[in-house]
Amino acid sequence: MKFFEGIWKSLWFWRGVSFFVMLLFVLTMVSAVNSSNETEKLAASLAKETENKDAALTTIAELEAHLDDEKEQSSNSIDKLELVIEELEAFISENEVDVLKEELDQLTSEKEKTEGRISKLEGDLEKQTKVMDEKDEEISALKEQIEEKNEEISELKNPPPPSTSKLGAGKWIAGEHIAPGRYTVSAESGSGNFIVFSSSGRLEVNEILGDGDWGVTDVTFTLSEEDEIEISGITVIFEEAD
Repeated sequence: MKFFEGIWKSLWFWRGVSFFVMLLFVLTMVSAVNSSNETEKLAASLAKETENKDAALTTIAELEAHLDDEKEQSSNSIDKLELVIEELEAFISENEVDVLKEELDQLTSEKEKTEGRISKLEGDLEKQTKVMDEKDEEISALKEQIEEKNEEISELKNPPPPSTSKLGAGKWIAGEHIAPGRYTVSAESGSGNFIVFSSSGRLEVNEILGDGDWGVTDVTFTLSEEDEIEISGITVIFEEAD
């Protein structure tokens, strides 16, 4: 008993009790503050949800109004379509569209037949074009052959001058018996006369060729087309000159 009476009268005991009471008060206040904060948060969340709900309701109301407008417009469109259908049915009934449809089918059939004929004609034309191309090639080949034959005939009718380098006694024409050109001529042996007249009859060359005292060993001149050569007593050698 004395022990408890001593504790009861002790200053530290009352200080401990005071501290404990203060601790309880502080804890109570902290808990109250925390509860108040949680309440405020819940209230803010509730307000936010309420705002979202109001916004959603507004959107729903707008959608319902828009839907009503759409329904009204659709109803009007349907009414107009029904009127158009009725008019079309009346037109079909009044104007015998079935007959027109038969005519249209007939015209379509004729069109298809015409297109078929055109297609066939195009095919025939393509074949004929191919045949014509082949004929053109044959004609071209024949023309080439004809040109070759004409050249051969021309050569036969107008043979080129002989490629001779010698002419004996007689009269000779440049272009027929010897090709025109520039020559140096001399006697093969002996001596004789060598005369050249132009196509107009002018005397071009008049020499005695050979080994005699009165002649020359050679003479150089230009022989033109249709010049006439007269040789007597010798055979003359023609050599091309520069």
